[in-house]
Amino acid sequence: VFSSELVLQSNQPQAFSYVVGITTYKDKEKESLGSLIDASQGLGGFSFAPVQERGSEDYGVFSSVSYNPKSLDKWTFILGGRYDIARRETSQDEGVLDLGFTQFFFEQQDINETFNMFLPRVAVKYEPSDNLTLFTNVAKGYIPGGFNLAAVASEFLGEFVQYESETLWSYDFGLKWQVPDAGFRGSAAIFYIKADNWQEISGVFTEDGQVGSTSFIVSFAEIESRGFEIEGRWDVTDAFSINANFGYTDAEYVDFSPTEPEVIGNPVKFIPKYDANLSLRYEWRSGWFVRAEADFLGELPLNEGNYGSLQPLSNEPIQTQDSTQIFGVQVGYTTGEFTVRAFGENLTEEKRFSGLGFPSGVFPSDGTLYAPIDTPRVFGLELEYVY
Repeated sequence: VFSSELVLQSNQPQAFSYVVGITTYKDKEKESLGSLIDASQGLGGFSFAPVQERGSEDYGVFSSVSYNPKSLDKWTFILGGRYDIARRETSQDEGVLDLGFTQFFFEQQDINETFNMFLPRVAVKYEPSDNLTLFTNVAKGYIPGGFNLAAVASEFLGEFVQYESETLWSYDFGLKWQVPDAGFRGSAAIFYIKADNWQEISGVFTEDGQVGSTSFIVSFAEIESRGFEIEGRWDVTDAFSINANFGYTDAEYVDFSPTEPEVIGNPVKFIPKYDANLSLRYEWRSGWFVRAEADFLGELPLNEGNYGSLQPLSNEPIQTQDSTQIFGVQVGYTTGEFTVRAFGENLTEEKRFSGLGFPSGVFPSDGTLYAPIDTPRVFGLELEYVY
C-alpha cells in the first residue's frame, strides 16, 4: 500500500482562508482461498483455488474556501469540493474451490474500469462564545465501484461480477463545547443520510436452498439512515481521564430490487441500533499507566430478511445478533517517545458475528445460523517508538 497527500493552506487568521491539495493511493493484493479437506494432514490438507489479484489506483484533488466576515465575526461560511478518479483492476485464473461436500467455481477474469466523481460540501459554523461552537454540513460522498472475485455454484457463473459506485448525501447539525476549568470537552450531532446504490455484502442460494457462493458485493439497494451521536472527555485530574461516546442509528431499506419489494422497510444489515464506548485511563508521573475500556454494540441485523433478490427462499425472518459487550485492559509504560504496553481484548470471550448470517448452509433451513465469528479473546504485547 502506498499513499501520499500534499496540502497548501493560507495563513490564519484572515477573512478569507483556503485549503487546496492532492492525494494519491495505490495498493496491490494477492490471495488464494483454500478449504481444509483432510484435517489429519494439517496444513497439507488444504485444497487451494487459483491465486486472485486485485489493485487500486486513486487520485484526488480537493479545495475548501472559508469566509469569516468582520460584520458577522462569529460566523464562518465554508464551500468545498473534491474530484476523485479511481481505477480498479482484478484478475484470476479459471479454477475450483473444493469444499469437500461440494465445489464452487472461479471463472477466468482480467478486467479493469475507472470511476470518477465530484463531491461538493457546504458548511456553516457559528461560535457564540469561546467555549461553544454550532455547525451544520451538507456533503456528497461516494465509494468507488469494483469487481467481485467470488466463487459460485455452476449456475451462477457470469453473474455478480461488477458492482457500481455507492453515492450518498449526508446532512448533519451539531455542537462542540468545553468547560476548561472542569477539564471537560464534548460534542454532539444529529444526522440524516440518503444513499443510492448502497454497497453491501451478499450471497446466493441454489434452488434447493444450499449456499451457492462465497460472499460478494452488490450495489442495487437504496437506504435512509438517521440518528445522533455524542462524545466527551473529562480530565478528572492530571492523572485520571474518562472518555465516552454513544451513537444511535435507525437505518432502513427504501428500495431494494424490482423482484423483492418486501425488503423495503427492513433494517439495513450490519448497521447496529447503537454503539458505545467507555474508557478509563490513569497515568502516574513515573510513566506507568493502566487503561480499561468497554465496547457496547446494539442489535445487529446479519441479513436483509426475506432474502432479497439473490435468494429463492422467501418470507424468512431477519437473522439478528443480540446486543454484545466487549471488555479490554492495557497496562504499560511510556516516556513520550517510547511506549510498551501489555493488553487483553475481549476478556470475557464474547462471541460476536463478523459477516453474513444465514439460516441454512450445507442443508436447506436446518435450524442453524451460519455466520463467521469475530476475534476471540486476545492477549498481546506492543512496542511503539515515535521519532
